[in-house]
Formats: sequence, structure tokens, C-alpha cells
Amino acid sequence: MYTADDVLKIARGEIGYREKKSNSQLDDPTANAGSGNFTKYSRDLYSAGYYGGHSKQGFAWCCCFYDWCHWIASGKDRELAQSVTCQSGIYGAACNYSANYYRAKNRFDQTPSVGAQVYFGSDGFEHTGIVERFDDTYIYTIEGNTSDGVSSKQYKRTNARIKGYGHPFYDGDEYQADIPASESNPRTDSTIVKINAFVLRKGSKGKAVETLQILLNHELDCELEVDGAFGNYTLSAVKQYQTENSLSVDGVVGEKTWTSIINN
Repeated sequence: MYTADDVLKIARGEIGYREKKSNSQLDDPTANAGSGNFTKYSRDLYSAGYYGGHSKQGFAWCCCFYDWCHWIASGKDRELAQSVTCQSGIYGAACNYSANYYRAKNRFDQTPSVGAQVYFGSDGFEHTGIVERFDDTYIYTIEGNTSDGVSSKQYKRTNARIKGYGHPFYDGDEYQADIPASESNPRTDSTIVKINAFVLRKGSKGKAVETLQILLNHELDCELEVDGAFGNYTLSAVKQYQTENSLSVDGVVGEKTWTSIINN
């Protein structure tokens, strides 16, 4: 196991790292600086098998930075690092997935702790960082993907953009959840929201279909090929999901089906 101090020592050593404009010189802290979202963090986690083997290079990388610090602290033991950060599935590189992992383990609340994963946003979860320390007025963080790099920052604890804190299972951890232990569903504090997404049906193609296939694989424990093509197998999986969740079984992924899958 490892501690919050282990993770923070690693994170502090990364302050000043600049994201790259291309997939080059990733290990140099400042060379090839740009805003292309290319980093050594995404490269290393892809090689380690994070996120279902999907590369996150070129995408927003705040979650990747947090996960990378844990991965290094674990001695590059992916299973250990993911267990500590409550990642019970293949996702995590998007803030909403990451936060829901903590919720599922009853380790998400509104109180900071050293080494916690803090989440920010206006309408939803849009950015994340590591809580370095805190007092009665402020939290102090280390964040990736902020101003195109890794930086230390501070916020008032009353800042409306702070959405909450996920608490990892650190060695010697004594975290106690705010929700009573008798709570049968640790995610009942989640708010179900409407979302805007493409309506998908048989014949649809593209990134939205890939996202749907990944989510269905997670929810149904099936083995759809993530190819971005809504064919017969994807149609069958959609109908199975709709049946199991008391939705209209029409094979069309509209607002109600999307909302159910995202919030499930």
C-alpha cells in the first residue's frame, strides 16, 4: 500500500510540467510546450492498461494526472492503484466516471482530506485535482491540465465550483463516510439530470456509438466490439438494457435510455 504523502510527493515533483503541442518530447518538463493535450501521463497509463486499453492522448488530462501520481506511488501496480482510487471499472479518465466510482464505494462527500480527489464544475464534473492541504478557509491543490500544465492552486472552501471530494483507500486511512453505513444504495445522493446527446439507432456510426458500446459493456458485462457502428449486436444489447431497466424496448437510444445509462 501507499499513503497520501507518497502521492503528494510525486505530484509536487511534477509542478511546472507543460503539456505538449504534439506527441513528442513527452518526458521533458518544458520542451515542445503547447495546448495539444499530449502528455507523458496519458502515454504511460495507456501502456499500463488503464481505461480499458483506450488511449487518452490528445484529450483533457486532469484525471490522467491524478491517476498517474497514484500509479507511480503504487510502484506501477495498476490493480493496486485503481483499487486505492475506487476504480471498479474501465473508466476514470472523465471526471463524472471517476466521481461515481467514489460514490459507489461510499467515499464521496463535501469535506476535504489530504490526498483527496477534488472535483470542480458549473453544471457537472468538469475538472479535478489533488488536495495538498486545507484549513478552515482554503483548500490548496495540485492539478494537471490547468493553464496547459501542472500547477499548485488555492480556493476558498465555499467556492461554488467545488462539487465534492473523493477519498481514496490510503494505507492507514481512517476516513468515515458522511452517509450512514446502513445506507443500502451509496449513490442515492446523486442527482439524476437531463443530458443532451445524439439519438442513436441501428445504422448510426461515430464516437457517440463507441461511447454507448463502452457503457453497455460495463453495464451488461457483455463483449461488444467498440467499433462505432450500431449493428445487430449493439441493437440486441440496447434492447437487453432497456428490458432490464423497465424502459421502452425499441432499440433506440434517446433521452430516457441515455439518462438511465449515464446515471446507472
